[in-house]
Amino acid sequence: MVEAMELEMEIRTANLQERPKIETLYFGGGTPSILPQKRLARLFNQIEARFDLGNCKELTLEVNPDDATSNNLRFWKSLGINRLSIGLQTFQDQRLVWMNRNHTSQMGIRAVKTAQDIGIDNLTLDLMYNLPNSSMEELNGDLHQLLSLEPRHISAYGLTIEPKTFFENQVKKGLFLPLPEESATQQFYLVSETLQQAGFEHYEISNFGQPGFHSHHNTNYWFQVPYFGIGPGAHGFDGDLRYSNLANNPGYIRSLIQEKKLVETQEILSPENRANEMILIRLRTQWGLNLDELQTKTGYDLRKEKKSVLEQWQRENLVKIENNMLILNPSGMVLADHLSLELMVEA
Repeated sequence: MVEAMELEMEIRTANLQERPKIETLYFGGGTPSILPQKRLARLFNQIEARFDLGNCKELTLEVNPDDATSNNLRFWKSLGINRLSIGLQTFQDQRLVWMNRNHTSQMGIRAVKTAQDIGIDNLTLDLMYNLPNSSMEELNGDLHQLLSLEPRHISAYGLTIEPKTFFENQVKKGLFLPLPEESATQQFYLVSETLQQAGFEHYEISNFGQPGFHSHHNTNYWFQVPYFGIGPGAHGFDGDLRYSNLANNPGYIRSLIQEKKLVETQEILSPENRANEMILIRLRTQWGLNLDELQTKTGYDLRKEKKSVLEQWQRENLVKIENNMLILNPSGMVLADHLSLELMVEA
């Protein structure tokens, strides 16, 4: 896998006049913390050879708590990793077993404290809520345990049932029922209010950061800054064209090592697709959607095309428009996906 990723980097940078400057580097979308130290070092060396990391301000590694040994943490820090995203999910051990996680709540707590002791204190901790049959008391306990660890950033995700996933399979077997919509909404508000009261900025629907500790990498993505994606299933964007690599691991490796070529799908963004991306992603953030920018980049005037809808939402206190920025109110954030779909352009 590492060799294949090295070959992909070589292909993607082969015809460039100079090494691309990288502002953020993110090892994730899987379990990169399981990589042996020698292989991760080799991969990192190749990244440094192909890309200019001189101005890279954020190097993040996604970490399983059971991989966060003192030895590994010191090694990751020596590579220049300055931010860890640790997948705690919950502090309820029976829930962790149900999620097929390999760590216990105590292992998660120990991973966080060990990282902080070693000097990696820019930590983002993942929390999952809206779990089946969960109560407000259980969630409140998870939140307070999470805050006691003093993270800089928290990513809190409401459980959603996606097609062809472990959770959908569990639902089909009747092993659990998703939370009723009203209960799920109450949990969202509890998460948001508790974390904001603790000094975190709710800057994206699922993301909370202390001042100065927002995820630079994710923020760049939300504002459609070009980026490289390397590895199976990775996505990249050059400003006009999006690509996605073959997601099948053996197929990805075979295409590069044996055939010396990339297998990817490409899409040049049409004005309609660009508009829909901006609507879907920007409305999830605290900054909202710049209506002037949307019209300039796509030709789509939301104020004209959706005038009556926006006026109705303003009366219902779902959205506000300030200085040509369309921003969701807290009651609108709960309905973000639904509202975005209402605004999208038909291709």
